[in-house]
Amino acid sequence: MKFKDLTAPSRAEYWGALGAHDSTLAPGAVELRRGKRAGMITLSQGDKIATFTFQEPGESSRLEQHLYAGAAHLASVMMVKNRSLQLSVRFYHGGPLQFASIEVAFDDKDVNACTRYGVRGTRSEEILRNLEERMVYQPDREETSYFFVQPAPDGEGETENGLERGFTMLGNGYQLEVAVRHDQDGPVFVARRLMQARVAKSEGLRLASGQVRFLDHTRLGQLRPMAQAAMSRLTQGVGSYFRAWDEYGSLEGAMLLQRSRTVGILQPLNTEPVRQGTRFFIEGGIPENVANAIDVVDIVRVAPSYLLDLDIDWDTYCDEVAQGGGEGDARVATAKVLHSDAHSLTLDVRFEAALKDSVLVLSMRGDLQQITRRMRARQLILEGRSANPLLGLIIEKDGDLPRAERPPRIEPLSPNVLRKVFRKPPTERQQLAIELALNTPDIMVIQGPPGTGKTTVITAIIERLNELRDKRRTGKGEVLVTAHQHDAVDNVISRLRIDGRPAVKFGIKSGDDDGASERTGNWSDDLAARVRAAHPAIRESELQRQLSQQASAYMAAPSLAQGAALLRHFALLPPQVLDADLAECNRDLLQDITEQMNADGQQGGQVVRALYALRTTAAGYADDGPFGAGVVELHCSAALNDADRALLEQAMGWSGSEAPPFLEALADLRARLLGRYCKPPPFRFDKPRDDVLSHLAAVSRAVERHELAANDPVAAILADFVHELEGNPAGVTDALGDYSFVFAATCQGAERGEIRRAKSAMVNAEAALEYDTVIIDEAARVSPRDLLIPMAQGLRRIILVGDHRQLPHIVEEEIIRQLEAGEGNTAVLQQSAFQYLRERAIEMERRDGIARTVTLDRQYRMHPMLGEFVSHQFYHDHQEGFGSPEDDAPYRHQLDGTDGRPLAWLNVPQSAGPELKRPPSSWYREIEAQRIVEQLDAWIGSEEGRELSFGIITFYRAQVDEIYKALARKDYAVRTPSGEWAIAPAYREKIGDMERLRVGTVDAFQGMEFDVVFLSIVRSPAPQRGGPAKRSAAGVFGRLQTESLQCVGMSRQKRLLVVAGDAALLDHEMAEQAVPALHALRRLCTVEGVWL
Repeated sequence: MKFKDLTAPSRAEYWGALGAHDSTLAPGAVELRRGKRAGMITLSQGDKIATFTFQEPGESSRLEQHLYAGAAHLASVMMVKNRSLQLSVRFYHGGPLQFASIEVAFDDKDVNACTRYGVRGTRSEEILRNLEERMVYQPDREETSYFFVQPAPDGEGETENGLERGFTMLGNGYQLEVAVRHDQDGPVFVARRLMQARVAKSEGLRLASGQVRFLDHTRLGQLRPMAQAAMSRLTQGVGSYFRAWDEYGSLEGAMLLQRSRTVGILQPLNTEPVRQGTRFFIEGGIPENVANAIDVVDIVRVAPSYLLDLDIDWDTYCDEVAQGGGEGDARVATAKVLHSDAHSLTLDVRFEAALKDSVLVLSMRGDLQQITRRMRARQLILEGRSANPLLGLIIEKDGDLPRAERPPRIEPLSPNVLRKVFRKPPTERQQLAIELALNTPDIMVIQGPPGTGKTTVITAIIERLNELRDKRRTGKGEVLVTAHQHDAVDNVISRLRIDGRPAVKFGIKSGDDDGASERTGNWSDDLAARVRAAHPAIRESELQRQLSQQASAYMAAPSLAQGAALLRHFALLPPQVLDADLAECNRDLLQDITEQMNADGQQGGQVVRALYALRTTAAGYADDGPFGAGVVELHCSAALNDADRALLEQAMGWSGSEAPPFLEALADLRARLLGRYCKPPPFRFDKPRDDVLSHLAAVSRAVERHELAANDPVAAILADFVHELEGNPAGVTDALGDYSFVFAATCQGAERGEIRRAKSAMVNAEAALEYDTVIIDEAARVSPRDLLIPMAQGLRRIILVGDHRQLPHIVEEEIIRQLEAGEGNTAVLQQSAFQYLRERAIEMERRDGIARTVTLDRQYRMHPMLGEFVSHQFYHDHQEGFGSPEDDAPYRHQLDGTDGRPLAWLNVPQSAGPELKRPPSSWYREIEAQRIVEQLDAWIGSEEGRELSFGIITFYRAQVDEIYKALARKDYAVRTPSGEWAIAPAYREKIGDMERLRVGTVDAFQGMEFDVVFLSIVRSPAPQRGGPAKRSAAGVFGRLQTESLQCVGMSRQKRLLVVAGDAALLDHEMAEQAVPALHALRRLCTVEGVWL
């Protein structure tokens, strides 16, 4: 419902004005509070607060009376003009009623009544969701929902068929009588009768708040307990899928506890600030095995229970955490370990007195958070409380599912989707995949070998779903797109433009820039440019050009000094442009930046030197202690309180020969002052401040409005819009989130707090998030327990897209060995969940005749020769082979030395340089990295290669670092402020949908494609007496033996695959047995390729 549609016993409209210095409010919901004096109230809207003075002082008395009485009410700003606004208030009887959540069950008769009375929808879930929107008021920018109730008619409390009459809900054009049934789990609310109410009666109407959901009782109310009982029985079986992964999870948790107990409780003896952070000296030193095991620590006052009681096992600890305990007390900070030695740890945390009296423990917060999300999803599924209550029975092998009803058929493609998504006509299998996905009653599995258009199919499915949705609704977050890794999520949503808007992604890859913000920025810039081109009246004046130049200087080098210069320039604007509010904001920002510049200027200067020179030991103080105390008192006067000054005066006057009694207090004072003045060093990329950007947008609007308003009011409005696009990135992102049909996140990120808030599901934190459709890309890479998280959120359809012939999920080999020793079900654990669910979907099809699987069978990524090679090597024997285009024209190239061939071998014989091992188990080869970069350098800037994209793939992480080093020597790569490698800015630009240059392991390249790919083999063992036969295949080839890695590594290129490495390694018969695909590729290159 909208505010204007709300029924209320009484209502009132008020006109008034906001305070001159108050925040400007937007039309929409506000909260009312009593003002400081009569005739005035306070309005709050999000983080904005304003004082409202009534135009007619006498009008305030009734409203103030309601506020004093605590009466329930809702208020909204209806109109804003300058600083005047219209306020509308609805008053209700009594105080507000508060519910955590209410689920109202509807049977078929009630659902049919909805459609008879004009509630739109084709499925029961859609019909009931549309009815919810007519019965529930959800204010903008608020998480709370409101609904309106009256006492039950005809005698409250009377029973009928075991039901008590409860209450009546009033909505926009409808009233719903709700009855109550009491069972062992508490009250159950049941829809008793829905009626049209053209004129709602408001006698006794109460305002209630809480999450309201209307559920199809026939489908959910009966299926949930049935599913829970069936799952309880099935999970006890020896072959249970859930049981196998529960056992894995318990052992994984036990290993995590053991790792933390190996580190133990580290007791700091002393701390000192260092340039990178703080150095902690540890009592008793740090054994080497402990130092190697520490990467992130928690700084806590009290150690967690599993370190204080070594008898606590993993399951017990999880129970403690679920009940709000077990994690110790008063966590001060979580910090990354920058350096460790036998006596100390250096952590990336500021030196502060608060760190005193704390201990260090290995941080398990990240692991525990992931495990908690998995456990929540598992519990929802086992109890039948997932969005689809039958999901557990779908997953569990012997689940006895009720017969699925075939939904009304949806056409797979429309002319608009064909035109928008497909560059060439879709194949029959692609069309079939889209049709089965749209029409599945529950789950659907799409297998897509390399280059067969999986991402295109996903895009078409989403576009079609958007066409079919009810456009009268915002459609916010109806589809979730997810994957194991951020790169895979980004790869899908980079192709999406739903209703011309980019999809909203939650969460970013650690250490990376926010790709979602970059996409949003590009979209904003493009839209702003198109608006300017279509409306020439929005042109820059001389004043605007000056502003633009200043803004560009700030964006190019967003330092504090540039920000201050920009604000000083704004201060010179005439008052008819820079009004009082803008001028005040300008002064506040300038003062804040100036103070920060002053503070930063002191870093490394006299203040910090004086603090480091302050003596806090007896021997040091005997030297020049009083003088040092005087210097600190001189430079730090502004930061001292009376007690500090008294301490320093005592120190300056000390002349005794014994150890001063105040040395410990002096050390504490030094620590506190260093915490204030010794800020983190500025080796970072400065980013524009959001508050400065927001102010820049406001000033730019004011300038343009001033120059346009007199001549062209429409142009002035458009200018406001353009400046929001160009100068308010945070506001644009928030606005897109409010209207985004598609939400995107990693599988773990699908349970993040920010996505829950966006879905307005915080009323009941234990409830499952729900999406009409959940699409999981690269699903074969997702571990089963992580896969449960997004699957538990799919209400209407769950679509899994992937390829089990490519990279699998990762399992801990030590856990597998322990389970094998205990006769655990390890076969299930080593099979990808994608493959397992594909087999389950085939079983379900045999039962009900509804097809739920398809394998895409035609690739368009690779040159036909290599496409056929990959199909034959990895898919043909599994009856999953795929075809390639007959025409090779789109895949041709003219790179120097290749004769236009699609396959080349950059031979780096063993005699050129050895393979080397980086502990514990990664390999690299310096000469191979150098040769690859030399060849890249010859091509990437050439006439034939300047429009091509290049990827460098290897099987080893250590080789990635070696390649980056070689790239850096040629200025293709740089170190980031955090020390990570990155491609140099000049080579980060995309060519079409492809990155210009990328380096990584095979694991990070799945789903990606490049014109040219270098595949770095790395392995080249030194000759040994007896030859390769005397060594194991694993010792010679290592990760090269993994078939899925070979499949991905050989299928990323469009035009040219360059294999770099020791060709002789693949000549021996051992290679034919251990790495047959690489052996065959070596032979193919001899016949059809070229040697570089």
